[in-house]
Amino acid sequence: MESVHFTAGLQMLVGDGNIHSLVAFSALLQPHLPPVDTITSLLTLKDGTPGTFSASFGQPSISSFDFIVGCEEGSVTVTSGGNVVLVQKVGLAAEEKSFIGDKTGVLAEVKAFARAVQTKQFHPQQTPELALKDLELVC
Repeated sequence: MESVHFTAGLQMLVGDGNIHSLVAFSALLQPHLPPVDTITSLLTLKDGTPGTFSASFGQPSISSFDFIVGCEEGSVTVTSGGNVVLVQKVGLAAEEKSFIGDKTGVLAEVKAFARAVQTKQFHPQQTPELALKDLELVC
């Protein structure tokens, strides 16, 4: 499982360095996906806000994954296809907006890394310090 990538995405969603505590459980459900194909975690942000994060590539019945962030004013969902759905509460009703996005973000990530090598300047989201923060959460 690409846990460091999920960790980086999670930190971007909640704010880099904003996770106060994290407890996670992992498992291998499919023998051909070692070492881990499933993770379930509970986290608390520095302001006390609780949250959960779960991901599994070992569930045969699940063919996609979504990032869903919910709060009092609505929610934002990023689908495995890269689309973004914003739901905003308007009184008792809800207004939904959809945006078509990049499927994986991998191409943009590789291009940013190549530019950093050419210019000898790190992309702000690809610094060693941010990578270390991601690794700290994984370990």
